[in-house]
Amino acid sequence: MKRSKELAIGMAGIMLMMCSCQNNPEALQTQETGSVSVNTGMGRYVESELAGPEEEVQWCSELEMRADGNLAFYDLSLLKTFVSGDYGATWTEEIPEFTIETDPDREYISQVELGVNGEYFVESMDTEALENYDASTVIPTRYYYNDAQGNVKSCEFNEWENSCGKMQIAEDGTPYVANYDGEIYKIDVDNGNAEMILATKDYPNAFTICGNYLIVTDVANTYLMDLTTGQQIEDTQTLSDFMLGEGMASQDYSLLYECAHFAASSDGEAIYILVKSGIYRYVIGGSSIEQLVDGKLNSISEPTNDLMALEALPDGRFLVQSCSGKMYLYTFDEKMSSAPANELVIYTLYENSILSQAISDFQRSHPDTYVTCNVGIVEGSGITYDDALKNLNTEIMSGNAPDIYLLDYLPMNTYIEKGILAELSGLQEAWKPEENMYDNILMTFEDQNKLYAIPTRVSIPVLVCNEDSLSQINDLDSFVMEALHQHSINPDISIIQGCSEEIILRSLLQYAGTDFTEVSNLDQTVLTTLLTQAKTIYDMESETIPQEILDYYETPDIQDLYGPSDMALYVQNIGGKVSNLAVGQQMFALGSIGGVSYTYETITSANMQKNGDQGIDFTNGMGGEEQLYLPSVILGMSATTTNQELACEFIKSSLSSETQKVEFGEGLPVNRDAMLMIFDKEEEPGASIGGMMWDGVSGEVFSFDIYSPTEEELNELDGMLLGLDTPVIMDEVTRVTILELAPECMSGAKSVEETADEILEKIQLRLSE
Repeated sequence: MKRSKELAIGMAGIMLMMCSCQNNPEALQTQETGSVSVNTGMGRYVESELAGPEEEVQWCSELEMRADGNLAFYDLSLLKTFVSGDYGATWTEEIPEFTIETDPDREYISQVELGVNGEYFVESMDTEALENYDASTVIPTRYYYNDAQGNVKSCEFNEWENSCGKMQIAEDGTPYVANYDGEIYKIDVDNGNAEMILATKDYPNAFTICGNYLIVTDVANTYLMDLTTGQQIEDTQTLSDFMLGEGMASQDYSLLYECAHFAASSDGEAIYILVKSGIYRYVIGGSSIEQLVDGKLNSISEPTNDLMALEALPDGRFLVQSCSGKMYLYTFDEKMSSAPANELVIYTLYENSILSQAISDFQRSHPDTYVTCNVGIVEGSGITYDDALKNLNTEIMSGNAPDIYLLDYLPMNTYIEKGILAELSGLQEAWKPEENMYDNILMTFEDQNKLYAIPTRVSIPVLVCNEDSLSQINDLDSFVMEALHQHSINPDISIIQGCSEEIILRSLLQYAGTDFTEVSNLDQTVLTTLLTQAKTIYDMESETIPQEILDYYETPDIQDLYGPSDMALYVQNIGGKVSNLAVGQQMFALGSIGGVSYTYETITSANMQKNGDQGIDFTNGMGGEEQLYLPSVILGMSATTTNQELACEFIKSSLSSETQKVEFGEGLPVNRDAMLMIFDKEEEPGASIGGMMWDGVSGEVFSFDIYSPTEEELNELDGMLLGLDTPVIMDEVTRVTILELAPECMSGAKSVEETADEILEKIQLRLSE
């Protein structure tokens, strides 16, 4: 039975990251900023990479520092424990007794927690129940406790009916568990009792035992309990405030990964906290939190590092565990200044994970440069698009322009006309890597031998549907006509899962081609056509999608959840839509190929799971002669920057194969060497590599298997990238205005013609400001 993606799709393995400090971190000079203090004196942690276990780890438990000084973690895929006696330099393997006791054909080991004395606490699930899962299935769950002497006990807890959300083992060997309702239990493995000791408000975002303290964080509070006395510590406001700020904001946490990780100091009076922004120290009951390691200067802040555990070594070093299987050593260098001497400033309207990865990679290779990323619209700030542009323009006019712009969502053409962006064609030797590039995409914005912007990623808009329908479509008009035809035959099936006006509009605009590239091309006829198409799709969706789902997408909660950049990615992501199409939940999948894993793989897998007798196929755009593409993560350099050399180096680093080979599903590389690295994966071409399972609206359970693309399919994608010739680049003012005003005519509040006139008028007003 496969242990990776079939039953744990999206679950990453483990990465080990290590921090080393030759000095006592408490001796660092610090300066308070609010309740958080940062290092202001000499000395900084420097990162180096360690080898890790010889066998590649896949899915591991939290790292544990045992009482004997050895480090250990258990790999749930390999069914073995890795142990290191030299703090991660070398590793040995051991097979725990409980692994021998369990039956792999009957039990799927879902969680393993290690104790400091060599204990194991294990959760296993019934394999047959998992493989035959439906919405009503109750999966039998078993627990094993392997004590410090290697004795295995099969545990049944009288008060414990559900599977554990998270598990921990105290220093005395006692297991503690947290369930999905936020209830914390102390487990007696001898008599089968589970005593509830704490009830939080929600599922814990962090749950750990740190020395003698139990630490639990939910959506509103941080709870701290002294396990030696069983008493809850009342004064945790400083820690709660930190967790609700740095903790929640710095990690895209889920049920699998904690928002923060903790370790105890050697004297037991303080705890160390690991979040994406770095490693911090908090004295129990204190009023401030001190930053020891700045995560922006090393691998801690990488978007692809799902942080998993923190351990404090006796000599003041830290061990950090993450998802990729890599190991890093951080050594405190007292001769280095606390902050780099140079600064490179980057501006982006919205947070962008690909940009964050590029910054992290650049930061590590340029330790003397600190990269500051200014975000125009921070989630929850209430700043509007117009406000953000005005703020940026004010900064530019006052001489405080950034060195680099992420031009996605910015009025690029206006910035070119006003001389805000530097001309880059004469600097190619400085910013272009000496690697194999998709030059047709890289040079998208070259015009009359001048170049002001460089895309670092690209997505390919595609239409996926059954072969008969695909043969009838070659543009948006014929697509809408075929949708009407199919709707008349199958009135109960969704067209594109267009649950809101915005989703439908954004979906169609991916295929608009050159009509919306220049504002000068935009007139009432073009707008009226688009609005009519969007309203037709909306009317059909209103008849098929349950009203409660349509209402949900109009609520403030969903609007807060999906900001403009998030909604754009949601609409472009075609993976889930293709799986819905394959099982008959929708007729057409509109989106783009922005990655191989679970994007292109999903499309190539769809035809193997036909919807009835119809084969499933896809085409670029709507099947016209133009080969459309969506350039993204577009970088431009300020014409007034005094850091031209560093700015060019940042662009080159962002385009390098080392940075571009990381997959986010939000854009394919423009570096062809990086694309070939992504192709060269361990999975056998055509082999089963995972799947999806989900409940339908009426309670039925659907499943969709995913297969690795064949060599022929990968070559086809490479050929598509080489042949792309028509960028879809909509002026952002136009897009914002359409998304703002078009819903009124789609819902019937205004006529199509009236709405088109209002859109044109407001676009001109915004451009004149």
